[in-house]
Amino acid sequence: MSDKSASVKPKPAAVSYHRRVFINCPFDNDYLPLLQAIAFAVIDCGFSPRLAIQEVNGRLRLEKMIALMRDSRLSIHDISRLPAGPGELPRFNMPFECGLFIGLKESGAEEHRDKQFLVLDAAAHQHQKTMSDVAGLDPKVHGNDPRKVIDAVRHFLASELRRQTPRQETAPGGASIWQRYQRFLGELHAAVTRVKLTASEILSFDYLSDLIELMAEWIKLRP
Repeated sequence: MSDKSASVKPKPAAVSYHRRVFINCPFDNDYLPLLQAIAFAVIDCGFSPRLAIQEVNGRLRLEKMIALMRDSRLSIHDISRLPAGPGELPRFNMPFECGLFIGLKESGAEEHRDKQFLVLDAAAHQHQKTMSDVAGLDPKVHGNDPRKVIDAVRHFLASELRRQTPRQETAPGGASIWQRYQRFLGELHAAVTRVKLTASEILSFDYLSDLIELMAEWIKLRP
């Protein structure tokens, strides 16, 4: 018997619908440090991040997002992006996508009734002017601080873990996740050298999927 099959890399186990988290946020360099922190927190809490930017199969962006929303029970929506200067328009993509997810949840379809979501904003009460219909949902304020956004994501996912696995599985604390994230960043240079990437590449949007894979690998080896 040939040993060829022994060299085939096994496929990763499929992630449960209940552990998938769709992330809806600005995709630009200003927001990237926050997105990277969110992704790490999601994985460190035992969940799997899902972003439209990871999809490379040629489908229309809206189709990708709707498919990801359908396949994810949880979602995180950052609605903080406002005009940067006079005459500039706000980014409507994030509120639009948030509305799509809420629409799925409230559609009456049994498979979507249990969806849950977290709304993030940069400043307190800002949403009352930009998206007042979510005023009762109490968006969590991060102040554009990765440390604070990790806390917000951790508290959201910790409550979901308690619902899914009562007294069986708990999420690490926000301080622990932050410390582990700093450690991961400190060890990133060795990891990217091993996979033949540069530090500037792995920390760019073009290589976000690669970074998330490295995060998952690092966390798996350091539970």
